[in-house]
Amino acid sequence: MIKENRNRSQLNVPLLALVVVLLGVSIAIAYSIMKPSSPQTASPASGSMTKIATGPTPTPTPTYLKPGKETYTVSQSSEVKGPKISSVSFDPHDLTVGTNQTITLSISSKSKIQSVSIEFKSDHKTRTLEATRISGGETDGLWQARWTTDDTVLYTYILSITSQDETAKSKLTIAPRS
Repeated sequence: MIKENRNRSQLNVPLLALVVVLLGVSIAIAYSIMKPSSPQTASPASGSMTKIATGPTPTPTPTYLKPGKETYTVSQSSEVKGPKISSVSFDPHDLTVGTNQTITLSISSKSKIQSVSIEFKSDHKTRTLEATRISGGETDGLWQARWTTDDTVLYTYILSITSQDETAKSKLTIAPRS
């Protein structure tokens, strides 16, 4: 009986060593598969691999803005004096330097709307855009401003819209990024 136990323990040692070796090999293979590598591309002329240079990631990461046209519906209190804005459309919504953007506003008032201006704050600049009425009447219509972006809007993208009628001025701020 003592001889049988000794044979079993001698058999267990090599089996245990084999399990440990297989576990180590499995971990090494898993690490090599999952290990992050730098981006590479094939060169068409030589067939060799070259590394692609990647730029730094902005910190903090900018807020995602949906590409294309985007419309914001606005609700203003009855206590607001002057013209009221019911919607603001950005076309396109997400901007890059050199992009032509159209901002369209739906505005109504109890008296004739005299002017609409937009103070546009971007990452490094502030500029004023003048909107013009493109449809509707003197008290209810669509107003529009068009411009070409000359600054980034990765972190600051704020519009302060001021509209003036015959009796009062109202102001609305919209911040797609702030």
